[in-house]
Amino acid sequence: MLTDARAACPLIGVEQADPEADEDALQRLALWCTRFSPIVALDQTAPKDSFARDFGLFIDIEGCDHLFGGEMALMRLITNSLARFGFTAQLALAPTPCAAHALSRYGEGFENALTLEDALHLTAPLPVEALRLAGDRTLLLRRLGLKTIASVAQIPRHALERRFRAREDAKSVQLRLDQLCGHIREPLVPLRAPAPWRSHMPCPDPALDIIAVRFALGELVNRLCARMEEASAGARGWRLTAFQADGGTSSIAIRLSRPSRQQGHILRLFEEKLEAIDPGYGIDGFVLEATDCDRIDASQTTLMADEQAANEVLAAEMSGLVDRLANRFGAHNVYRAAPVKTHIPERAWRMVTAGNTVTWAEVEVETVFRTSPRPFRLFDTPEEAKVTAGVPDGPPISFGWRRQQRHVTRARGPERIAPEWWREGARGTAIRDYYEVEDSEGRRYWLYRQGMFGGLNPPGWFVHGVFG
Repeated sequence: MLTDARAACPLIGVEQADPEADEDALQRLALWCTRFSPIVALDQTAPKDSFARDFGLFIDIEGCDHLFGGEMALMRLITNSLARFGFTAQLALAPTPCAAHALSRYGEGFENALTLEDALHLTAPLPVEALRLAGDRTLLLRRLGLKTIASVAQIPRHALERRFRAREDAKSVQLRLDQLCGHIREPLVPLRAPAPWRSHMPCPDPALDIIAVRFALGELVNRLCARMEEASAGARGWRLTAFQADGGTSSIAIRLSRPSRQQGHILRLFEEKLEAIDPGYGIDGFVLEATDCDRIDASQTTLMADEQAANEVLAAEMSGLVDRLANRFGAHNVYRAAPVKTHIPERAWRMVTAGNTVTWAEVEVETVFRTSPRPFRLFDTPEEAKVTAGVPDGPPISFGWRRQQRHVTRARGPERIAPEWWREGARGTAIRDYYEVEDSEGRRYWLYRQGMFGGLNPPGWFVHGVFG
């Protein structure tokens, strides 16, 4: 007890436990460890209400160790870096997370199990507590005389089930053994979802000013864009993370309206946020990540052969403006029109923020059957018109709209649009027959007749939009 400790040593120092601060410090340390691997997970097995909690991290270094000179060099780098921050760390390398956890907490120290056979040999003499079981299950195993992992592994499964009252307890022991041996994969939940494209750059000397940050960003963008060009890929999300020498991190991110790998455009968007990078006591590493990726096919930018290629270039130029506005004022303050999968004209679009990803692929089925173009300007509410037609169900020859009478010189149609009977509230809606008409002054309108002859109510005419 604390009273007994103070009686034995009156000058003893006492610090109050702060589990929330410990959890926050562990998360900051995990973010700093993403410089070594994109997959860093917290050890969630320790009970949160325990005063003697052991904090740990899982780092998946598969495919990353060669960037640091090999597995052993990477482990020494992690140990020395944590010691410089004041942390006492015990590391272990194993092919399964369960084996790595057991060796790091109950092994003799810097354990290195390169193969599964090495891991089983090194974990065999460890106590049963290394299996990360609940306290009551560990106590029962010890009462049965099973004090090491090897003794538990030698017991047949059916015999192990007979010794546990609850079948779930036996399954939990068998599950840990299977995870240790690699028979069942133990998934790791990374603290941050790994980016599909990533480039790392260590600093030989700590970076202290924005000039060094700008140089590192240019190098990383150049590397990543070159690799993405070979794969015909682009990204909408880009994040630069700076790893400070004192264990902290500082990051900035940009968001694009469409996938891109244009270095100049990406660097121009990052330039407005470089001041937000905090060098602290110096930056010893940078990581550039690209997320929300998509395929980008090569397109001809000069001597356009078709209209589609010209539209692609125009869309790329427009997206540059949208990206600059969104990153300066916030994506939630910039809106654009996005398609909606419906053939009802007033429902075929909606306003979304610039960062939302909506493509025409989801409305291809609805647009492939269109036989006439849509007007440049569509009214929110169709406006009623007085129409005179040559025959009851024929095109208009003149119409009155907004207190003016207009004579029709040319008309095309009808394009019949039926109501979406499968949607709630659409039943009872009348059928529409749309006409594209041109008056004597060359203005073009989009009119429709709602309803059919022979019904209870006569059809009505409405102007829904104008062309040009």
